[in-house]
Amino acid sequence: MDIGQPKDYLIGQTLHLASLSTNEPAQLSKGDNIKGNVMVHESAIIDPTACVGPNVVVGADCKIGAGAKVSNTTLMAGSTVGNFSYIDGSIIGWKSSIG
Repeated sequence: MDIGQPKDYLIGQTLHLASLSTNEPAQLSKGDNIKGNVMVHESAIIDPTACVGPNVVVGADCKIGAGAKVSNTTLMAGSTVGNFSYIDGSIIGWKSSIG
């Protein structure tokens, strides 16, 4: 699949996460606040009141604040999502802040 455009990248991400759920489910994150197929880097910090998913990839050193909702999105390394922020269908660049 050609993923040269942002919308196509997010479609490819969704397909890849779906494939992982079947073939390598251990790579996907689990938790009360994780909904659907979500991959979270081990260094990321997600507040337990945030809702993450479906179809989300959280990169290294990312932070998601209290009450935030993130779905159908990629958070690249070092990104921060502020408290009670809402993100859907987005690609958030390296070291960016939303909130």
